[in-house]
Amino acid sequence: MLRPQTARTLLHLILTLSLLITVLFVVADVGLSVQAMQAGGSAGLRLRVPVSVLLELNHRAFHVTEMMTPSRLAAWSRPMWLALTVAGASLWFLAARRVRALVDRLLDDPFDPANLRDLRLAVWVALVWQGLMLVSSLVGWLQNRDAQAQALSTLGQSLSRVPASSVSPHSTFNVLTLNPLGGLGLNLTPLVIAAALTILATVLRQAAALREEERRLRHEQALTI
Repeated sequence: MLRPQTARTLLHLILTLSLLITVLFVVADVGLSVQAMQAGGSAGLRLRVPVSVLLELNHRAFHVTEMMTPSRLAAWSRPMWLALTVAGASLWFLAARRVRALVDRLLDDPFDPANLRDLRLAVWVALVWQGLMLVSSLVGWLQNRDAQAQALSTLGQSLSRVPASSVSPHSTFNVLTLNPLGGLGLNLTPLVIAAALTILATVLRQAAALREEERRLRHEQALTI
């Protein structure tokens, strides 16, 4: 079992490394975006689209999981993506500072009222995150459905004259995985985090109430004596 000081050091180290990686990512993304805008937009850009197609050639099966399609984005898309990247990095910096302060307060004084406020805020952030993930999953499913049909059509036309070949959609669902809903494109991790933080906040609130009751009883006992 880790000691509290060791856990604090590890969490601080992980947060610091994640912030450094975020800075490097933002710098690299800004550099690539500026070069692309100076080169005249997004010519030659290819988008990776996930698909699931089973390709059979000469009695051997191949599972195609990705298709790269050429795309030319609008002129305003790169500045918007750059602004969203910087905004997301800024929010992550603020969140990392709040998380570090919360960890320090939990280890020093777990009954500090500020801990409950930060935990409630974290619960709302996790719920909003879950909602955004559900919306993005729905949009991604609609886009992937079109990409799946396009991949089947393209491969079918290309292999129409190849003997002993066939193309068909492929789907797998593993019930033994740690996240069986992942096979359906659902990720409920933020919802689980929100539930865990809610339980932690409830425990801390009840413990703080018990501590205050104990202090009151001791004070009354001291006055009686």
